[in-house]
Amino acid sequence: TALDGKNTVANSGTLEFSDTSTNRSFLGMGGVVGVINKAGANLSNVSNSGAVADKAATLHTNAFIGGVVGLIRHEATVSGATNNGSVSFADITKTHVNLGMGGIVGGVGNYAYNDTSQAVVETLITAHIENSINNGKVVITKNGLSPNFAAGGVVGIIKGAGSSVTNCENTAHIDCRVSNNGYND
Repeated sequence: TALDGKNTVANSGTLEFSDTSTNRSFLGMGGVVGVINKAGANLSNVSNSGAVADKAATLHTNAFIGGVVGLIRHEATVSGATNNGSVSFADITKTHVNLGMGGIVGGVGNYAYNDTSQAVVETLITAHIENSINNGKVVITKNGLSPNFAAGGVVGIIKGAGSSVTNCENTAHIDCRVSNNGYND
């Protein structure tokens, strides 16, 4: 599956998630695509200039927020993407197993929550992010436990041998405000 935006697929609107009703096993939020869930997908020449913000009061066991793509769950390529919008996450006290935020892609990996065992199951995958640029600020404001959290100008978290980030650039500020995370770091 290929989507070549030919520099005409763009988002300039604000995307905000603020649900307070239910805990979720994962959230994928992106300015252009929330989740790439098909192996072999190629996303190219798309842009986002709108703010992408998670302000939810609910728990997401895994949350991935990106300026262009929230989460890549299967082998895929993102190329020629541009983000000019801010990417933000504000959380008061919720615990997340994985929290990834990136200017282009929030996370790479297949994350699932097994309701029976109450465990996160991760499958490592291969993805390629190429020739992309982030000009949007990435902000995490976090008060609480999160064993794995990361913020990046291009990608937040990559779990998968063979994944690559090639010829990409970040020109924006990364702001992590984390307190009371329970770790001595």
